[in-house]
Amino acid sequence: MKKKIRSKNPLIDTLLTIRGNQRVAIFTEPLYGIPFNLYTPFVSIYMSSLGLSPVQIGFVAMLTLLSQMVSSLFGGVLADKMGRRKSLFVFDIFAWVIPYFLWATAQGFPAFVVAALLNGMWRISNVSFSLLIVEDADMKRLSHMYGLMNLATLLAGFVSPLAYIFVQKYSLVPTMRTMYFVAMVLMIIKNLVLYLGTYDTDVAKRRMEASKGKGVISSLLNSKKLLLDLLTTPRTLLAIGLMSCYLIIKTVNDSFWPLFVTDYVKIADENLSIFNTVRLIVMLLSTIFIFPNISLSKFKSPLFVSFFAYVAVNIMYSLLKTGSFLGLTIGTFVEALALSIIIPMTNSILTATIEQEERARQLSFAFMVSLLVSAPFSLIGGWLSKISRILPLFLSAIIALLGCIFTIRLNKINEKEGIIL
Repeated sequence: MKKKIRSKNPLIDTLLTIRGNQRVAIFTEPLYGIPFNLYTPFVSIYMSSLGLSPVQIGFVAMLTLLSQMVSSLFGGVLADKMGRRKSLFVFDIFAWVIPYFLWATAQGFPAFVVAALLNGMWRISNVSFSLLIVEDADMKRLSHMYGLMNLATLLAGFVSPLAYIFVQKYSLVPTMRTMYFVAMVLMIIKNLVLYLGTYDTDVAKRRMEASKGKGVISSLLNSKKLLLDLLTTPRTLLAIGLMSCYLIIKTVNDSFWPLFVTDYVKIADENLSIFNTVRLIVMLLSTIFIFPNISLSKFKSPLFVSFFAYVAVNIMYSLLKTGSFLGLTIGTFVEALALSIIIPMTNSILTATIEQEERARQLSFAFMVSLLVSAPFSLIGGWLSKISRILPLFLSAIIALLGCIFTIRLNKINEKEGIIL
């Protein structure tokens, strides 16, 4: 019998030994991550170049979150009824392939509105994708699974310097249009590989059988008790709170940090990809060498420190002077360290607090609630950005402080109830 290759690094060991759905999902992730890291630093600037105001940019971000919220409501029901694979395939077409085409051909505000409404459907496919990762997996390796997902995207992000070259040579708008078209093709390939290379688990088959003959709306209405249980359990509420904090920070910073850099600190547009590269390198190194040493059962200190780092960095940004490239680089470095912990930990904590058999519907409800909470903040960020480009970052600092409080509170409840994640 051939001996399996093992590694002392828990993250690398998980990568070497995973099989089945987890293996296919993780190894296809760069097909999404490569284009994502190419165009992401320039999205707000692209929208602005096509005539959108800061308030319109905030409105599009809010609309995306609202669409995600509604989609999350149906994610679990559809994953149970259609099966994980089919649901993932169908809704990734609506959520990514069609919006990529709309973004690539956009002429103004209306195209972004339609694309935002469709793009929010990725929350339906995300539930199915998460279940493919979690079901049939070793729960002790759950945080490492999410760490690998993050790592796959980070590795793909090393192509982001190409965006800097293309923008400098061909200008922003034509470069973005090309990158969106490339993203559309790669997403089609990813969808096909995932559908053909994965299988529905035993849990998925049981849920599909139980959902036969039941309408989507009736199944949703019959889920009221699950939603009530979710909202009346302090542990799950705090886990949702942590996810909400992450979503708000990510949405506000992704939408308005580039505008802060270009309009407040007066750094050229093409330099945005440099900061994105710094962020990716730091997150990659942290994910490989720091995160594997963090146990999900001892999440308090690393998660608290990570959220507090966001508080400090966003306050520091307000002190920067025009052209402060070094200050932005330091801030990006600290943010990246924090994100490398926050992203996999908040996902792992939320998933670990939900019961296995009803994980599809409860996970979709959890995403819905967190999005309901976070959706208005993108529009608030737009209004704040119109007043001053620094104000959205102060908003992120306040939300990160809430993340610190939720982390301490969840840890206390777990200790009191003797629960180990």
